[in-house]
Amino acid sequence: MLERIVDLMARLELPEDHAWIGLDDAERSRLRDFRHQLPETVNRMISERKTKHPAIHKLGSDGAVPVSRIREYYESIVRLAEEAEELSLLVFGHIGEGHPHANIIPSNPEELVRAERAMLDIADLAVRMGGTVSAEHGLGRLKSNLSGIAFLPQELEAMTRIRRTLDPGLLLAPCIEWA
Repeated sequence: MLERIVDLMARLELPEDHAWIGLDDAERSRLRDFRHQLPETVNRMISERKTKHPAIHKLGSDGAVPVSRIREYYESIVRLAEEAEELSLLVFGHIGEGHPHANIIPSNPEELVRAERAMLDIADLAVRMGGTVSAEHGLGRLKSNLSGIAFLPQELEAMTRIRRTLDPGLLLAPCIEWA
């Protein structure tokens, strides 16, 4: 298995020191702990920055693309962050499933505006690559603005009709309006 991974990395022109493989229980445990510390670290950074700039908030993507396009998706995400004047970016997650989590960590209100635009561009990119804007966490109220990227206007209208039929008083999730 290790030889197959090394061969794959060579074909993809990825340096071997860019991979961390858990070959035993202890190493797998360290790898899992590291993976779970990443979002906690992002949240801590946001909390620290929020003390100086209360409007700062977490910006994370949940998009996915076909696995065959993951490298192109990742490189495009990095390019979008760079083009938005070097935003702080951390990408981690389910790469092997075509589902990386891209997090932009703004330092001030100006970066927040650029980061919000970059997140819309990342969502749009995922859809244009044959993927989805939300592969794991759904849209909900925090990401309802992505509905227009994720769905065609006629799909949004159909969902709205169904919702109004089942929940005419809009009692369930009253803060969300798709159309």
